[in-house]
Amino acid sequence: MDLKEKGWELLTQSLQKYGGDTVKQVILWHLEHVFYINQSNYLDNPEKLVSALYSIYGNAFMIIEKDFCYSLKGMGIMCDTGILSALMSLKYKL
Repeated sequence: MDLKEKGWELLTQSLQKYGGDTVKQVILWHLEHVFYINQSNYLDNPEKLVSALYSIYGNAFMIIEKDFCYSLKGMGIMCDTGILSALMSLKYKL
């Protein structure tokens, strides 16, 4: 599994952790069909992904963001300034 796949897996795990499998599937469907974001292109425009998730979750996304950042740190990707900088860092590591 490459870094891009692992990053998506960690994101979906964080979504599932805070909503269960059904909510995760709804969010992924919404990302793909409304925002046109999926596993293959989520790093092409990290700002769009973060904006989409905040538009879905509102300020509650901060909890998911912290969990996702913690997981990314386990991959050696710093997330001190937030998820956007971490996603950009992940993108440039590819």
